[in-house]
Amino acid sequence: MNTAIRTDAQGLGFTIPIETAQRIAAQLFARGEVWHLFLGIQMVNLSPTLRAKFESSLSARDRL
Repeated sequence: MNTAIRTDAQGLGFTIPIETAQRIAAQLFARGEVWHLFLGIQMVNLSPTLRAKFESSLSARDRL
């Protein structure tokens, strides 16, 4: 579902997957509100380089 397009930004659009829009609509009709959880995290593979970077910033106490 795409209804928001910025014309001053080379047509940059903001979309919501239709499955998400359908789930939200069903919750709105059933309860009058939408419950959702967003942690704001992203999963990535932990490469040896990335692991070394994080370990170097931890104190000995934090490395349990």
